[in-house]
Amino acid sequence: MTEDKKQTTKITLETSRDQCFKDVPHKRSNSKVMTSVLHGVKQPLSGSTFFEAMARYKQQESISEEKPVTRRRRLSLKSACSSTVETSACTESSSSKDEVTSDTRSDLPVEDDVPNLPDHTIHESPEIYLQKLVKVTCYGLELEIKKARSLEDFFAKVTDAQIEAYTTAVVTVVRNNDLAGLKELHAKGQALNCFNRFGESLLHMACRRGFEEIVDFLLEQPEVDIRVSDDNGRTILHDACWNPSPQLKICQRILERDPTLLFIADNRGCSAFQYARPEHWTIWRKFLLENRSLLSALKQPSIQKQFAKAT
Repeated sequence: MTEDKKQTTKITLETSRDQCFKDVPHKRSNSKVMTSVLHGVKQPLSGSTFFEAMARYKQQESISEEKPVTRRRRLSLKSACSSTVETSACTESSSSKDEVTSDTRSDLPVEDDVPNLPDHTIHESPEIYLQKLVKVTCYGLELEIKKARSLEDFFAKVTDAQIEAYTTAVVTVVRNNDLAGLKELHAKGQALNCFNRFGESLLHMACRRGFEEIVDFLLEQPEVDIRVSDDNGRTILHDACWNPSPQLKICQRILERDPTLLFIADNRGCSAFQYARPEHWTIWRKFLLENRSLLSALKQPSIQKQFAKAT
Protein backbone atom coordinates (compact mmCIF):
# COMPACT_ATOMS: atom_id res chain seq x y z
CA MET A 1 0.00 0.00 0.00
CA THR A 2 1.35 3.37 -1.00
CA GLU A 3 1.91 6.25 1.46
CA ASP A 4 -1.00 8.28 0.00
CA LYS A 5 -3.34 5.33 0.44
CA LYS A 6 -2.35 4.84 4.10
CA GLN A 7 -2.93 8.53 4.81
CA THR A 8 -6.37 8.37 3.17
CA THR A 9 -7.35 5.27 5.21
CA LYS A 10 -6.23 6.94 8.48
CA ILE A 11 -8.29 10.07 7.73
CA THR A 12 -11.31 7.91 6.90
CA LEU A 13 -11.03 5.98 10.21
CA GLU A 14 -10.63 9.17 12.25
CA THR A 15 -13.65 10.72 10.52
CA SER A 16 -15.75 7.62 11.18
CA ARG A 17 -14.65 7.50 14.83
CA ASP A 18 -15.45 11.21 15.32
CA GLN A 19 -18.84 10.70 13.74
CA CYS A 20 -19.56 7.78 16.08
CA PHE A 21 -18.64 9.76 19.18
CA LYS A 22 -20.55 12.81 18.01
CA ASP A 23 -23.89 11.37 19.10
CA VAL A 24 -22.59 10.04 22.42
CA PRO A 25 -23.73 12.30 25.33
CA HIS A 26 -20.88 13.29 27.59
CA LYS A 27 -22.18 11.93 30.87
CA ARG A 28 -20.36 10.34 33.77
CA SER A 29 -22.22 7.04 33.23
CA ASN A 30 -21.27 6.93 29.52
CA SER A 31 -17.64 7.61 30.25
CA LYS A 32 -17.69 4.72 32.70
CA VAL A 33 -19.23 2.44 30.10
CA MET A 34 -16.66 3.46 27.52
CA THR A 35 -13.93 2.89 30.04
CA SER A 36 -15.20 -0.61 30.69
CA VAL A 37 -15.65 -1.30 26.98
CA LEU A 38 -12.30 0.05 25.90
CA HIS A 39 -10.45 -1.17 28.97
CA GLY A 40 -7.08 -2.54 28.04
CA VAL A 41 -7.29 -1.29 24.42
CA LYS A 42 -4.39 0.94 23.40
CA GLN A 43 -4.81 3.73 20.86
CA PRO A 44 -4.68 4.06 17.96
CA LEU A 45 -7.28 1.34 17.29
CA SER A 46 -7.38 -0.59 14.11
CA GLY A 47 -10.56 -0.34 12.16
CA SER A 48 -11.98 -3.69 13.16
CA THR A 49 -11.04 -3.33 16.83
CA PHE A 50 -12.54 0.14 17.07
CA PHE A 51 -15.84 -0.78 15.47
CA GLU A 52 -16.15 -3.92 17.63
CA ALA A 53 -15.65 -1.79 20.72
CA MET A 54 -18.24 0.72 19.54
CA ALA A 55 -20.68 -2.09 18.83
CA ARG A 56 -20.33 -3.39 22.40
CA TYR A 57 -20.76 0.16 23.73
CA LYS A 58 -23.92 0.70 21.65
CA GLN A 59 -25.29 -2.63 22.90
CA GLN A 60 -24.74 -1.71 26.57
CA GLU A 61 -26.14 1.79 26.03
CA SER A 62 -29.27 0.38 24.42
CA ILE A 63 -29.75 -2.04 27.35
CA SER A 64 -29.48 0.79 29.87
CA GLU A 65 -31.99 2.86 27.86
CA GLU A 66 -34.46 0.02 27.36
CA LYS A 67 -34.65 -0.95 31.08
CA PRO A 68 -34.77 2.27 33.15
CA VAL A 69 -37.31 0.70 35.51
CA THR A 70 -34.95 -2.16 36.23
CA ARG A 71 -32.16 0.28 36.97
CA ARG A 72 -34.38 2.40 39.19
CA ARG A 73 -35.54 -0.72 41.03
CA ARG A 74 -31.95 -1.78 41.53
CA LEU A 75 -31.08 1.67 42.84
CA SER A 76 -34.15 1.61 45.10
CA LEU A 77 -33.16 -1.77 46.48
CA LYS A 78 -29.63 -0.50 47.08
CA SER A 79 -31.00 2.59 48.82
CA ALA A 80 -33.34 0.46 50.94
CA CYS A 81 -30.51 -1.84 51.94
CA SER A 82 -28.35 1.12 52.88
CA SER A 83 -31.22 2.58 54.87
CA THR A 84 -31.75 -0.74 56.65
CA VAL A 85 -28.08 -1.01 57.50
CA GLU A 86 -28.00 2.57 58.75
CA THR A 87 -31.17 2.03 60.80
CA SER A 88 -29.70 -1.13 62.28
CA ALA A 89 -26.47 0.69 63.07
CA CYS A 90 -28.41 3.56 64.66
CA THR A 91 -30.44 1.09 66.70
CA GLU A 92 -27.30 -0.65 67.91
CA SER A 93 -25.69 2.71 68.65
CA SER A 94 -28.78 3.87 70.52
CA SER A 95 -28.88 0.57 72.40
CA SER A 96 -25.23 0.96 73.39
CA LYS A 97 -25.88 4.51 74.53
CA ASP A 98 -28.83 3.33 76.58
CA GLU A 99 -26.67 0.63 78.15
CA VAL A 100 -23.92 3.13 78.96
CA THR A 101 -26.47 5.55 80.39
CA SER A 102 -28.01 2.76 82.43
CA ASP A 103 -24.62 1.67 83.74
CA THR A 104 -23.66 5.25 84.48
CA ARG A 105 -26.91 5.88 86.30
CA SER A 106 -26.49 2.72 88.37
CA ASP A 107 -23.12 4.01 89.56
CA LEU A 108 -24.58 7.29 90.70
CA PRO A 109 -25.84 7.67 94.29
CA VAL A 110 -29.61 7.38 94.59
CA GLU A 111 -31.06 10.66 95.75
CA ASP A 112 -33.50 10.42 98.60
CA ASP A 113 -36.91 12.03 98.59
CA VAL A 114 -35.95 14.69 101.14
CA PRO A 115 -36.19 18.17 99.61
CA ASN A 116 -34.29 21.28 100.66
CA LEU A 117 -31.23 19.65 102.17
CA PRO A 118 -29.16 22.22 104.05
CA ASP A 119 -26.29 23.72 102.09
CA HIS A 120 -23.06 22.15 103.33
CA THR A 121 -20.96 24.86 101.68
CA ILE A 122 -22.13 27.52 104.14
CA HIS A 123 -19.43 28.22 106.69
CA GLU A 124 -20.81 26.99 109.99
CA SER A 125 -19.83 24.44 112.60
CA PRO A 126 -20.66 20.78 111.86
CA GLU A 127 -22.72 20.71 115.05
CA ILE A 128 -25.09 23.41 113.74
CA TYR A 129 -25.22 21.73 110.34
CA LEU A 130 -26.06 18.41 112.01
CA GLN A 131 -29.10 19.91 113.73
CA LYS A 132 -30.37 21.27 110.41
CA LEU A 133 -29.75 17.98 108.63
CA VAL A 134 -31.55 15.91 111.29
CA LYS A 135 -34.55 18.23 111.20
CA VAL A 136 -34.87 17.88 107.43
CA THR A 137 -34.08 14.17 107.02
CA CYS A 138 -36.01 13.00 110.10
CA TYR A 139 -39.20 14.93 109.30
CA GLY A 140 -38.89 17.81 111.72
CA LEU A 141 -37.16 15.89 114.51
CA GLU A 142 -35.18 18.13 116.85
CA LEU A 143 -32.79 16.50 119.28
CA GLU A 144 -31.02 18.06 122.21
CA ILE A 145 -27.37 17.54 123.11
CA LYS A 146 -27.11 16.14 126.62
CA LYS A 147 -24.23 15.55 128.99
CA ALA A 148 -23.11 11.98 129.49
CA ARG A 149 -23.47 12.12 133.27
CA SER A 150 -27.16 13.01 132.90
CA LEU A 151 -27.82 9.76 131.01
CA GLU A 152 -27.21 7.14 133.67
CA ASP A 153 -29.16 4.39 131.94
CA PHE A 154 -27.68 5.10 128.52
CA PHE A 155 -24.11 3.90 129.15
CA ALA A 156 -22.83 0.49 130.22
CA LYS A 157 -21.62 0.15 133.80
CA VAL A 158 -17.93 -0.63 134.28
CA THR A 159 -17.26 -3.62 136.55
CA ASP A 160 -14.22 -4.55 138.62
CA ALA A 161 -13.60 -7.57 136.39
CA GLN A 162 -13.39 -5.31 133.34
CA ILE A 163 -10.88 -3.06 135.08
CA GLU A 164 -8.73 -6.07 136.00
CA ALA A 165 -8.76 -7.23 132.37
CA TYR A 166 -7.14 -3.95 131.31
CA THR A 167 -3.65 -5.45 131.40
CA THR A 168 -0.31 -4.09 130.27
CA ALA A 169 -0.10 -6.72 127.54
CA VAL A 170 -3.36 -5.75 125.84
CA VAL A 171 -2.70 -2.03 126.25
CA THR A 172 0.74 -2.42 124.63
CA VAL A 173 -0.50 -4.18 121.49
CA VAL A 174 -3.27 -1.61 120.99
CA ARG A 175 -0.92 1.31 121.62
CA ASN A 176 1.49 -0.16 119.03
CA ASN A 177 -1.32 -0.69 116.51
CA ASP A 178 -0.48 -4.41 116.53
CA LEU A 179 -3.64 -6.03 115.19
CA ALA A 180 -2.05 -9.49 114.90
CA GLY A 181 -0.89 -9.32 118.52
CA LEU A 182 -4.36 -8.23 119.66
CA LYS A 183 -6.00 -11.12 117.82
CA GLU A 184 -3.50 -13.53 119.35
CA LEU A 185 -4.25 -12.30 122.87
CA HIS A 186 -7.97 -12.49 122.19
CA ALA A 187 -7.60 -16.08 120.98
CA LYS A 188 -5.91 -16.92 124.27
CA GLY A 189 -8.83 -15.55 126.27
CA GLN A 190 -8.01 -11.86 126.68
CA ALA A 191 -11.18 -9.82 127.28
CA LEU A 192 -11.48 -6.88 124.89
CA ASN A 193 -14.31 -5.06 126.69
CA CYS A 194 -11.96 -3.76 129.38
CA PHE A 195 -11.38 -0.35 130.97
CA ASN A 196 -8.80 1.50 133.01
CA ARG A 197 -9.72 3.08 136.31
CA PHE A 198 -10.72 6.31 134.54
CA GLY A 199 -13.35 4.51 132.47
CA GLU A 200 -11.31 4.60 129.27
CA SER A 201 -11.64 1.55 127.00
CA LEU A 202 -9.42 0.04 124.33
CA LEU A 203 -11.84 1.51 121.82
CA HIS A 204 -11.24 5.00 123.23
CA MET A 205 -7.51 4.58 122.71
CA ALA A 206 -7.78 3.21 119.15
CA CYS A 207 -10.18 5.98 118.08
CA ARG A 208 -8.02 8.73 119.55
CA ARG A 209 -4.93 7.43 117.77
CA GLY A 210 -6.73 6.80 114.46
CA PHE A 211 -6.04 3.05 114.30
CA GLU A 212 -8.68 2.03 111.75
CA GLU A 213 -7.97 -1.71 111.70
CA ILE A 214 -7.99 -1.96 115.49
CA VAL A 215 -11.27 -0.02 115.63
CA ASP A 216 -12.83 -2.26 112.98
CA PHE A 217 -11.77 -5.40 114.84
CA LEU A 218 -13.09 -4.16 118.19
CA LEU A 219 -16.42 -3.06 116.71
CA GLU A 220 -16.86 -6.51 115.19
CA GLN A 221 -16.71 -8.13 118.63
CA PRO A 222 -20.24 -8.47 120.05
CA GLU A 223 -19.02 -8.22 123.66
CA VAL A 224 -17.42 -4.79 123.16
CA ASP A 225 -19.69 -1.97 124.36
CA ILE A 226 -19.93 1.12 122.18
CA ARG A 227 -21.98 3.22 124.59
CA VAL A 228 -19.18 3.99 127.03
CA SER A 229 -17.80 7.22 128.47
CA ASP A 230 -14.78 7.98 130.62
CA ASP A 231 -14.73 10.01 133.83
CA ASN A 232 -14.77 13.21 131.79
CA GLY A 233 -17.91 12.14 129.94
CA ARG A 234 -16.09 11.63 126.65
CA THR A 235 -17.30 8.94 124.27
CA ILE A 236 -15.33 7.13 121.60
CA LEU A 237 -16.69 9.68 119.09
CA HIS A 238 -15.17 12.49 121.15
CA ASP A 239 -11.78 10.79 120.91
CA ALA A 240 -12.17 10.18 117.15
CA CYS A 241 -12.86 13.90 116.57
CA TRP A 242 -9.98 14.80 118.91
CA ASN A 243 -7.50 13.37 116.40
CA PRO A 244 -5.47 16.06 114.54
CA SER A 245 -6.73 14.77 111.17
CA PRO A 246 -10.38 13.92 110.34
CA GLN A 247 -10.96 10.22 111.01
CA LEU A 248 -13.81 9.83 108.53
CA LYS A 249 -13.78 6.05 108.25
CA ILE A 250 -13.70 5.53 112.01
CA CYS A 251 -16.52 8.01 112.55
CA GLN A 252 -18.57 6.35 109.82
CA ARG A 253 -18.20 2.97 111.51
CA ILE A 254 -19.26 4.47 114.83
CA LEU A 255 -22.34 6.15 113.33
CA GLU A 256 -23.30 2.89 111.64
CA ARG A 257 -23.51 1.38 115.10
CA ASP A 258 -24.97 4.29 117.08
CA PRO A 259 -25.56 7.82 115.70
CA THR A 260 -26.87 9.02 119.08
CA LEU A 261 -23.25 9.53 120.15
CA LEU A 262 -23.41 12.72 118.07
CA PHE A 263 -25.67 14.19 120.75
CA ILE A 264 -23.57 13.32 123.80
CA ALA A 265 -21.66 16.11 125.54
CA ASP A 266 -18.78 15.66 127.96
CA ASN A 267 -18.61 17.21 131.42
CA ARG A 268 -17.60 20.53 129.87
CA GLY A 269 -20.74 20.52 127.72
CA CYS A 270 -18.86 19.88 124.46
CA SER A 271 -20.17 17.47 121.83
CA ALA A 272 -17.79 15.44 119.69
CA PHE A 273 -17.84 17.91 116.77
CA GLN A 274 -16.87 20.76 119.08
CA TYR A 275 -13.45 19.12 119.22
CA ALA A 276 -13.15 19.21 115.42
CA ARG A 277 -10.73 21.85 114.14
CA PRO A 278 -12.32 24.83 112.32
CA GLU A 279 -10.13 24.21 109.26
CA HIS A 280 -11.82 20.80 108.95
CA TRP A 281 -15.41 22.00 109.27
CA THR A 282 -15.97 21.84 105.51
CA ILE A 283 -14.88 18.19 105.50
CA TRP A 284 -17.17 17.31 108.39
CA ARG A 285 -20.22 19.01 106.88
CA LYS A 286 -19.71 17.09 103.65
CA PHE A 287 -19.21 13.90 105.67
CA LEU A 288 -22.55 14.39 107.43
CA LEU A 289 -24.34 15.10 104.16
CA GLU A 290 -22.95 11.97 102.50
CA ASN A 291 -23.83 9.79 105.51
CA ARG A 292 -27.23 11.31 106.24
CA SER A 293 -28.92 7.94 105.75
CA LEU A 294 -27.29 6.78 109.00
CA LEU A 295 -29.29 9.41 110.88
CA SER A 296 -32.56 7.55 110.30
CA ALA A 297 -31.88 5.47 113.43
CA LEU A 298 -32.48 8.62 115.46
CA LYS A 299 -36.22 8.26 114.81
CA GLN A 300 -36.46 5.32 117.20
CA PRO A 301 -38.94 6.07 120.03
CA SER A 302 -36.43 5.18 122.76
CA ILE A 303 -33.94 7.71 121.38
CA GLN A 304 -36.54 10.42 120.95
CA LYS A 305 -37.65 9.88 124.54
CA GLN A 306 -34.14 10.64 125.83
CA PHE A 307 -32.95 13.31 123.38
CA ALA A 308 -36.00 15.07 121.94
CA LYS A 309 -36.21 18.77 122.72
CA ALA A 310 -38.90 19.74 125.19
CA THR A 311 -41.71 21.65 123.50
